[in-house]
Amino acid sequence: MQLDMQSLMRLLGETLRQPEMVAERLKPDYVPRKILWMAIVILSVLSAILGTISSGSLIAAPFGMALMTLGLLVITIFGSQLICGWFGGTGTLDQAMYLLSWQHFVVLCLQAIGFILSLALAPIAGAITLAIGLIAFWQMAVFIKVLHDFTSIGRVIGGMLGFYFIFAFVVLMFIAPSA
Repeated sequence: MQLDMQSLMRLLGETLRQPEMVAERLKPDYVPRKILWMAIVILSVLSAILGTISSGSLIAAPFGMALMTLGLLVITIFGSQLICGWFGGTGTLDQAMYLLSWQHFVVLCLQAIGFILSLALAPIAGAITLAIGLIAFWQMAVFIKVLHDFTSIGRVIGGMLGFYFIFAFVVLMFIAPSA
């Protein structure tokens, strides 16, 4: 894959229009794990910067936001590997890191565009944010389906929803006050 701006923008557009085709094309690419970890950290930092700017508060703890984003991205990558492996998934950890990093980059670009649109179209900012969230969820499901050679997008979505429900339950068990 070339890394010039024109190729990057073309791949970004193709990812929005045909995520399955792009995931199939990116899956066999080899990227050293050290580079993948750097990409994950950089994406987390950029996400925190964008989140801080879009929140309108420059004191919104961007370092904590970056750590939270990094943690969630790592949990998503390792969680998808573990759970999908239980169900016969064939993707490797490096492929998961690569595909889900690319998907996070696409979402980050959408969030930046959404932030600008929300400034111009404030009355529909909520709808813009919801649309970006739905696109991100759909793309992640498609990428995980391709990554692990699954045949049913419905089962992948069901697995994702189950994973998020269990993860939220476990997190709540740790942060809920004891009675």
